[in-house]
Amino acid sequence: MTRHYKQWRARQHLVRKLEQLHFELSVESPRRVLDYLIEHADDLLDQVEPSVLRDSLSDQLERAKRLVAGRHNLRLVKGI
Repeated sequence: MTRHYKQWRARQHLVRKLEQLHFELSVESPRRVLDYLIEHADDLLDQVEPSVLRDSLSDQLERAKRLVAGRHNLRLVKGI
């Protein structure tokens, strides 16, 4: 594979993971799912060469991390 193709592919995967992360946040998925997506997106971000687009994707990931950090691992149990 060429370097450009690898970069394009890494960016596309990262964009997809960010979309998936925002969807999972909107449907209030468990923290373990969100943590996995954050970890995967971090790995993908490391594969993308520095650029303006990478900076933008990094900012989006940081905002998502802050939203995930506000979540907890335990679900509240409602008493009857």
